[in-house]
Amino acid sequence: MTAEPQFARLQNLVSSPQTRHHHTTEMVTTYYELVSDICQAGWGDSHHFPPLRPHETLDAAQTRSECALADRARLTTGQWALDIGSGVGGPALTIAQHSNAQVVGIDLSHLRTTKARERAARIGPSLPVQFVEGDATRLPFPDATFDVCYSFEAICHMPDKLQVHNEAFRVLKPGGRYLGYDWLAADGLDLADHEQYIEPICQYHGIPDLDTPTQLDERLRQAGFAEPQVTPVESPADMHRTWDLLERHDQLAHGLNDPVIAFMSSGAKALYQGARANKFTIGRWEAEKRPVSSGL
Repeated sequence: MTAEPQFARLQNLVSSPQTRHHHTTEMVTTYYELVSDICQAGWGDSHHFPPLRPHETLDAAQTRSECALADRARLTTGQWALDIGSGVGGPALTIAQHSNAQVVGIDLSHLRTTKARERAARIGPSLPVQFVEGDATRLPFPDATFDVCYSFEAICHMPDKLQVHNEAFRVLKPGGRYLGYDWLAADGLDLADHEQYIEPICQYHGIPDLDTPTQLDERLRQAGFAEPQVTPVESPADMHRTWDLLERHDQLAHGLNDPVIAFMSSGAKALYQGARANKFTIGRWEAEKRPVSSGL
């Protein structure tokens, strides 16, 4: 399929919440086939939005955020971690190098999984990381396989978010830790706010819908995690710098006669405008699969 018919198909797939839910696999894989190379050229190999400290580069902020997650998870040699929605492999490769834990990345996109494998091969065979193509709502791993499951802004792309959390709970060992970041709609939005701010984010980023912080907390509890912690990212001031950087990247696309870049530009605007209006946020969660008491 050439790029033009692919793009026309994507526009149809993202056009309504109904089509996004009913055709999620095709929508997400088509979206990333079109945008992955552009994302890597403009945002690097880690496709997430870290808080930017003063005078910090994007790459440094992404690496700091990834290593900090590994440290909060207490990942170390001999443990196994699952990266849900691993993309082209940026966070998994950083975390494997930082912690020396064995990291397995899973992603729905064949293209992105292939790119992640190629990057890992260039680094070297001794790196404890592997990448699997698969569906996070049906993880191809036995129960109690991993010490840690995590995700960087990927679960938003999945239509049944509760099932993703259910699967994370299933494959975690007792005492295992589950943590990450995701795109969220603010709690309490009315229909007009949702249509103005959240629907464009979903349309231009191939997302079925967005949970709210309250919904994320409820889903984690429903999956079996006790007392999950759902909070905003570390520093609102640092996130302002991140959105300013995204806007500067967006401005570079102005005047380019490319429909895919124009589509991505509209998606960038939707993000930083929604964030600045406090209608959209990136939330952080941490939870634990508590061991079952023997009752003795």
